[in-house]
Amino acid sequence: MNLLHRSILVSSFAASVAPFAFASGTSTEREMRRKDRQLTEEECFYLIRHTPHAVLSTTDNSGTPYGVPVTPILLNGKLYFHCSKAGGRKVDNLRQNERVSLCFIGKDDINQKEFAVDFASVVVAGTAKEITDPQELRKIQLEICKIHAPEAGAKAAEAYFDKGGKGITVWEVTPTKISGKSRNKHLYFGKNKG
Repeated sequence: MNLLHRSILVSSFAASVAPFAFASGTSTEREMRRKDRQLTEEECFYLIRHTPHAVLSTTDNSGTPYGVPVTPILLNGKLYFHCSKAGGRKVDNLRQNERVSLCFIGKDDINQKEFAVDFASVVVAGTAKEITDPQELRKIQLEICKIHAPEAGAKAAEAYFDKGGKGITVWEVTPTKISGKSRNKHLYFGKNKG
């Protein structure tokens, strides 16, 4: 089977199942099953502030999911991340569907003796919008630098964005739900929290 035939076959299969995959419109939202592993709101925000990367999950209008790493910051209860103004699949999805999810993994050590993972993670569900006001855009861009590249300094960050800031977009995520979970959370919070 050549590449063209394979492509047609995959497209036909996707088209045949698409009407059924999202037909019910029923949410799978639920309460956390392992309440003994649930993080407090304070612990969730601590983990978000101290985890430099997250996976942003988006969908397009067809419901096709897409996950991509981003470097968000938490500021005044909202999350912000940047991307290229040139766009790409992430930006196309955000413009088609504002509903997003961000997954932060602050710890993920494999515990071989227990056949398990000692982890601490947070999932944020929310809605995303592009920052379009030039002053707010610059302010958030500089905050991203301040948090992720503090050693560069404010002057270097300002010079960087004066030169190339027009090629960067910033997106704001307003959380609608935040939940965190951990196995052996004392291994993460016990030594880091303070």
